[in-house]
Amino acid sequence: MGHEEDCLDQNCGLCNGTVFTTQEGRQTSYFPSIDHGLLSPSGRISKRARAAALQREATRLFAGVILQPPIPQPTQQEQYRQQAKRLRDLSDRGMKRRAYAKEANRLETLAAELDRVSTQPQEARSR
Repeated sequence: MGHEEDCLDQNCGLCNGTVFTTQEGRQTSYFPSIDHGLLSPSGRISKRARAAALQREATRLFAGVILQPPIPQPTQQEQYRQQAKRLRDLSDRGMKRRAYAKEANRLETLAAELDRVSTQPQEARSR
């Protein structure tokens, strides 16, 4: 017994292959429309029209799915400490021992200063 006999939906895309009903209630073709300008790298289409078409297709294909979730970025203090760690590692392996150690100390001092400033109450900072 195939899908056609079991299906009660008259607009089922699997049954007739041409029409299905979206969640919003409108009927759309089962197969996506093809924009040949988007398919070919040499297709003549403006940057604005290309971006709009790609956004439209992405919205249609991946509705409700975040394709590029936000990536948490390290704070300025964390960045300073990571750079200081890298410099100390290079210094320990024999590369510019004094210069890298001095720069690592400077970065750690900056990170400590930012920590101190960020933990102060707002009133104390404005004085």
